[in-house]
Amino acid sequence: HERQKFALDQRRTPDRAARRVNLRDYILGRRVTLLSPHSKDEVARRIKEATPFGLSPFSHGVSGWVWSGWVRLAWMIPMFGNGFRPIFSGRLREDQKGTTLKASYGAPWFLRLFLAFWYLVLSLITAGGLTLGFDNQDGGEGVWLAWIVLPLLLLAPLAFHFIANRNANTHFDAMLEHLSEAADLAPDTDSKRSGLKAG
Repeated sequence: HERQKFALDQRRTPDRAARRVNLRDYILGRRVTLLSPHSKDEVARRIKEATPFGLSPFSHGVSGWVWSGWVRLAWMIPMFGNGFRPIFSGRLREDQKGTTLKASYGAPWFLRLFLAFWYLVLSLITAGGLTLGFDNQDGGEGVWLAWIVLPLLLLAPLAFHFIANRNANTHFDAMLEHLSEAADLAPDTDSKRSGLKAG
């Protein structure tokens, strides 16, 4: 059977540099494809047994849940909620070779919606400020104050991301290793499909 012939030791480990998550990956989601020789149900069972429940306030490290073929992982810190933390999420699919997990690692969907709304509002305010600035010949204090506050508001989410998620790459490595140890999930040997370069 093809699953029994699946050579785990022949799959190459991705270079750590290829795993680095930049700001674009964080906003859009870093795509990754993982393969396992086991059945979908077996992979789901193994991940579920090895993963602490993600909603527990006392969870530490890789936590999450598996439900109806969907996998969701996050890095948890006890008694500390980080709404900016990247989420690893994807769906398990089974074929004749085993099970594939196509996932992404990036900002949670509600944060992406918030950032889109945040920058849309700031863009409208900026456009209004430009109009006000051109129309205000005296260059009122309110206009100059706006040019000081607006850049701070534009940079605030990015600054918080870089501070709160400074260990995002390490956490990404930990999640990949967790999935590998729990369910023999490893990057596709085709680096284009896996989303990770092989070293």
